[in-house]
Amino acid sequence: MLDVVNRRRYNTGQDYEFNPNMPPSTGIYAHKYPEIPQSALTMLQMQNQEAEALTGVKAFSGGLSGAAFGDVAAGIRGMLDAAGKREMAILRRMAKGMEDIGNKITSMNAVFLSEKETVRVTNTEFVVVRREDLEGEFDLIVDIATAEIDEAKSQDLSFMLQTMGNTMDPAMTRMLLSEIATLKRMPELAHKISNFVPQPDPAAEEFKKLELQKAQMEIAELQSKIDLNIAKARQIASDADLKDLTFLEDESGTTHLRDMDKMKAQADGNKELAITNAILAPDEKGTKSSDVVDAVHYNLQNEEFRSTQ
Repeated sequence: MLDVVNRRRYNTGQDYEFNPNMPPSTGIYAHKYPEIPQSALTMLQMQNQEAEALTGVKAFSGGLSGAAFGDVAAGIRGMLDAAGKREMAILRRMAKGMEDIGNKITSMNAVFLSEKETVRVTNTEFVVVRREDLEGEFDLIVDIATAEIDEAKSQDLSFMLQTMGNTMDPAMTRMLLSEIATLKRMPELAHKISNFVPQPDPAAEEFKKLELQKAQMEIAELQSKIDLNIAKARQIASDADLKDLTFLEDESGTTHLRDMDKMKAQADGNKELAITNAILAPDEKGTKSSDVVDAVHYNLQNEEFRSTQ
């Protein structure tokens, strides 16, 4: 195909001329790798179909479309779910690698960091980390999420807010709104919402105080009525007990005996008074037959006699 001169030019990369009687297509042989047999491709296709049947995820070899699952909304949603599963699987592997990197960096920090390091957690929060506190094993967790998952979470939280309405506690509402802002990739808004403190209205606060005083006065009024009713009930019960006691005493004769004792005591007192006056009274001549000592002695004797009785 080539003479000596053109062979040298061919080897050095220069222009050369070949023999017209022997073209290069016949003088140069191009080596080719043998093609993969069709049986191997058929086996691979069977394995892909079996994997799809086991996992429920459509293969990505030929791309995905709604037609792969049916030209309906459920088919399109299934296609998006399959894409989300594949993306999540990739992210999980990446997260595992980031976790290993974090463990390595933590081990290196325990050796190469200064005695104290100031770490910025947020724009307003700083933490001092000591090197000796980094020794040991740490459980690092790398949280992953996709746009579809964050969107689904935010929709669920929005549905909760709509369901609860104005009956939800304001603190709970702020917490849910802060979480929604975080899922929407708005950290500054989430921080403002979580730290928001509503300013009280002076008129509303005064109205609340008056409402509280009104409630307290109503409770005090109810308590006074309750105390009055209790006192009336006690009085009625006492009157009823007194009437029952009077009835029993009248029925048993105790009242009659008590009256007789009173009358006897009165009679004895009148008799003693009459005797005492007679002792102290003067005679016809105007002279006293006895003095006060005799009268007192008489009365003492009567008291001793009654006490012995």
